[in-house]
Amino acid sequence: MTVRTSVVRVAWQWRRLVLIVAVLALGSNLALALRQPFYGTEVRALVQPTLPAEALLLRSRYPQEYRRAQFVQQVLLDLSDYVESRSFAAGVAASLEEQFGTRPPPGAIAGALSAQQVHRTLQISVVTGTTESTYRIAVATAAALEQHGAATVADEAGQPRIEVAVITDPAPPRRLIPWRGLLVAVLRTLAIVAALLVLLRIAAGLRRTLNTPGEVTALLSLPVLGTVPAPAAAPRTLSTRWIGRLRRAVR
Repeated sequence: MTVRTSVVRVAWQWRRLVLIVAVLALGSNLALALRQPFYGTEVRALVQPTLPAEALLLRSRYPQEYRRAQFVQQVLLDLSDYVESRSFAAGVAASLEEQFGTRPPPGAIAGALSAQQVHRTLQISVVTGTTESTYRIAVATAAALEQHGAATVADEAGQPRIEVAVITDPAPPRRLIPWRGLLVAVLRTLAIVAALLVLLRIAAGLRRTLNTPGEVTALLSLPVLGTVPAPAAAPRTLSTRWIGRLRRAVR
């Protein structure tokens, strides 16, 4: 006969072990997540179209301001993709070498940059492991954006259709809370606890004994008429200990 036990009952029965494993797992995962500090700052740029009004209307029945706003929104989306590309990272690396004499690999720069549209401006976030590198990359990003940003949206003759102007200088980097790392730490801890409960559930399902009268009633649907107490263990004297040792030695 195999005893079936629910996961909740197993978790309550082994609650101390589950709690200890959960605390140790969460502590180690949080230590790994908070081991490497991150510092970030931001750069904001304003985009303005340089096309004449009739080029923005495109024979549309919508008002001119609406078409202009739609054009700027699309340009901001394109610029966001461009800022996160390796080609823009190469331009930032060249600007870093020109201003500070250092040229990190473009892959490291691309991993530190992220862009998003905020109303009618482009917000670029720079995040690295040190304050110095964060500030330098932010300064080089602002320079590269003003130098090469307008060329990403050009007409057939190669003339830029937009003007890109950085409206905020990079602020001093501040330390960031790694929310993503904390979330990963919690998810890892939950996965470890779930794996432990599964193992305990499997071990409890393989046992062939009933430990409490409640298990007899719940699992076998039989009434419990009484219990037989286990015999008390006799105190082991010196002779019984020696006899036990001799038996083990003979075996």
